[in-house]
Amino acid sequence: MTISYESAFAAGAIITGKWHGRNYRILRILGEGANGKVFLASAGAGKNLCAVKIGYDPLDLQSEINVLKSLSRSDRRNDFFLDADDFAYKGQTYPFYVMKFIQGIRFDEFLQTYGQDWLYITAYRLLSKLNRLHRQGWIFGDLKNENVLVAGYGHIELIDYGGVTQTGRSIKQFTEFYDRGFWNAGLRTAEEGYDLFSFALLILQLADDRKQLERLRAQLPQNRSAEDLLEVARSSPACAPVFPFLAKALQGRYVSSDEALEEWRELTLKAGAKCALRPRMPWLKGFFIASLILFISTLVFLLQQG
Repeated sequence: MTISYESAFAAGAIITGKWHGRNYRILRILGEGANGKVFLASAGAGKNLCAVKIGYDPLDLQSEINVLKSLSRSDRRNDFFLDADDFAYKGQTYPFYVMKFIQGIRFDEFLQTYGQDWLYITAYRLLSKLNRLHRQGWIFGDLKNENVLVAGYGHIELIDYGGVTQTGRSIKQFTEFYDRGFWNAGLRTAEEGYDLFSFALLILQLADDRKQLERLRAQLPQNRSAEDLLEVARSSPACAPVFPFLAKALQGRYVSSDEALEEWRELTLKAGAKCALRPRMPWLKGFFIASLILFISTLVFLLQQG
């Protein structure tokens, strides 16, 4: 299906649902995925912001809508689906759905802004999100930096559910760099280990200040391996506290994400205490002690609440 975004979804355009009659004013484009584009919009006559996704293919978009509805019914914490409808414009019908607008920044941008100390906490929250998805029989599939938004205090949201696949089926949408098949480390089957591999690779990417992964990506396909990724983890100070987790995730040795979540929690609790006990500015001893207490308290609380 060809979509004329220039006129139908230009900034300021108003789209009206064919069946539900709700109005959405397009403000700007937020991003583009494999099966559609997402726009920032305001709902009705008010100033309530939302995200509107216009699909390229009606059947593909309906599959994504079904996943979001299922998640909303079974877990209210994933309830950000608002509406689904069609929009008629100059003889063409465009399917779309509406979800809550998530105010946040990408995972890597969050760490650049607030510091690497947040890596373990925010990653735990992300792993918890994946774990809840797995318990409901779904695999996220297309886990990558661009699909993870982080808000204040490490709150995580997954976006773009176009790759979500029912457990046991073939992964329907993925990004090569995060795909275990790309690294000759497993099949493209929707199982918990698939998401855990992508999660581990994302952690490597966020911790890889020497850009070793980019060099590995350029290798011939037959030369890529999980062992190469493990070498990157071994050489990264930020990965050292969670290396046992990364090794098992990259080699597909976790039985479930329940097991993976618990091990990440145990490793990062230890790492948080160790990191906090190394003051970087001794001349601010009093301030450091207060920060230490706050950091450890926040770390323990967030991990327990995850």
